[in-house]
Amino acid sequence: MSMSDIGGKDRLNDEKRVTVRLSRSMVEEMEDLVNRDEYESVSDLVRKAVSALLESRGVNSDFLPVQIMVPKNLIEKLGKDSTKPVNLSLDEFSSLILDRINGLTVRETIKKIVHEENIK
Repeated sequence: MSMSDIGGKDRLNDEKRVTVRLSRSMVEEMEDLVNRDEYESVSDLVRKAVSALLESRGVNSDFLPVQIMVPKNLIEKLGKDSTKPVNLSLDEFSSLILDRINGLTVRETIKKIVHEENIK
């Protein structure tokens, strides 16, 4: 078994270590997110944040940023600040659409049932 098979030194050939100074409060907030099991580690959080930033700018990605208008209440459902523009992942956007479709389907079904009951 080679080192690359177990996640050893060979795996790091295409990676570069970067050192960043952050405020104590930022580091504490990141550690809180890790402690709440939202991320595996602070390094994982930083990698995902940088990746999301680069992806939102269309850097090294098969994706391009797209701007669309979404009702504020839907953005708030995701727990995001609706007072300023936000970046949504494809998963978050899909979730909003599916929630909206499911809500419409339920409303349509209720209307249909109420209408049928009124006919009887």
